[in-house]
Formats: sequence, C-alpha cells, structure tokens
Amino acid sequence: ATTEIYPLSLHDALPILVAGEGEAGYRDGPFYQAQFNHPSGLALSADGSKLYVADRENHCVRQIDLENNNAVTTLAGTGKKGSLDGPLLQATFDSPLRLLTLPENRLLVYDDGAQDFRMLDLTQNKTTLYFSAASPEAKGALAGIVGPMVYNLKEDAVYFTQSAKSICRLKLKTKEFSVFTHDSLKLPNPL
Repeated sequence: ATTEIYPLSLHDALPILVAGEGEAGYRDGPFYQAQFNHPSGLALSADGSKLYVADRENHCVRQIDLENNNAVTTLAGTGKKGSLDGPLLQATFDSPLRLLTLPENRLLVYDDGAQDFRMLDLTQNKTTLYFSAASPEAKGALAGIVGPMVYNLKEDAVYFTQSAKSICRLKLKTKEFSVFTHDSLKLPNPL
C-alpha cells in the first residue's frame, strides 16, 4: 500500500482576508482598505451575497458585498453612539453585538450598550426598536450578555443564550419573552 503525502503551503494554513486593513478604525471602501473597530457579530444575507458585521466600537452595522470584490459599506448607523431609530444611515446604535438574518429581508440587532433588540428592515430602509430590556415583557429577566442567536421558522421565534445561565425565546409576532434556566433544562452551561 502506498501513502500519498501532499505538501502544505503557508497560504493553505492562513485564513483568507475577507475585509479589514488590520488597524482599528472606521473606514468604508475596498476590502483591503476598510477598517473596523471590534467587529463582534456576523450574519449572512438570505441569498449569500452580503456579510453583515456588528461593528461594536464604531456603533454601526457594516456590510461586505461578497459579489462586488468584498467592498465594505456602512449599512446602518452614523458611527456615533446613541439609540435613535429611523432611516438606516441616520439611526444610531450603542455597541451592537449580535446580528441575525430574518425572513422578509430583515436583520435583528442586539444593541448591547442599550440592551435593546433593534429591527432593521432592509426593504423599507428603516431601523426600529423591537424589544427592550426595560420593557414590561422582559420583566427584568433580560440582563447580562446576550449570546449567539438563532431563528426558528416554525415558531417565528428567536432563541439566544444569556450570561451562561439561561436560554431565552422571543416570539417575533407577539413579543412574548420566555426564559429557560439551565436548571430547568438540565444543562450544565448553555454557552
């Protein structure tokens, strides 16, 4: 029996740069000149042509056009800290952390600084507050770090982990918020 051995080049071992110059900053443009400041969350458009990035310290959501030489643009936000709703490029964010692509060309953003979920309607070009930690529906249960989010089409609900203590569900139509502790689920640690 013979064994085939293939050489591994340095290029094969290094990740491919999608976007970013390597220095923290805020600049749109070609992928090799663009700058981010603590990119945190990622989401992919439904058709796979756009990669959305939660640019945490620049307080905005960026877009990498994977079908246009990975050109980077600002999708939503002004680059200034705040919590203002409105047209995508006039809205302000306070440390966006997590992103989730939803049906109907929407993007859910967890804005960590404000502890708010914000809805980006990419068809109507607007940002709105969707659900807040301060809302009566949250009943004080939404506190701490929101972990990765997933969408359940059958329930039309978003699930996410929170501070390594619980799994939460937010039904999109009714805004019904539920918390499942790791004790009730018999999980040692959901994160």
